[in-house]
Amino acid sequence: MINAIETKNAKYRVTFLSLVKEDLQKDENNDTKSLNYVSAILSHNPHPHSYRCIKVLLKESSIIAVIRWRFYCSIEGQEIKII
Repeated sequence: MINAIETKNAKYRVTFLSLVKEDLQKDENNDTKSLNYVSAILSHNPHPHSYRCIKVLLKESSIIAVIRWRFYCSIEGQEIKII
């Protein structure tokens, strides 16, 4: 199942596989702040950026680094899926 987090004035829609949320919840040092941060950043601009730690892996996918987590993104038009 995929869950979405809505962000105000977003240009892109960010959705998360439920496994991503489950893995973050298992980590006692982390909470939903990372998900909210990733959603806020990617919903406005998912393209490569040095200080936002967004790098392109393949033509339609990227990786964003947040603290010690790495989130893999698939970009399809205005839809971004975190897998």
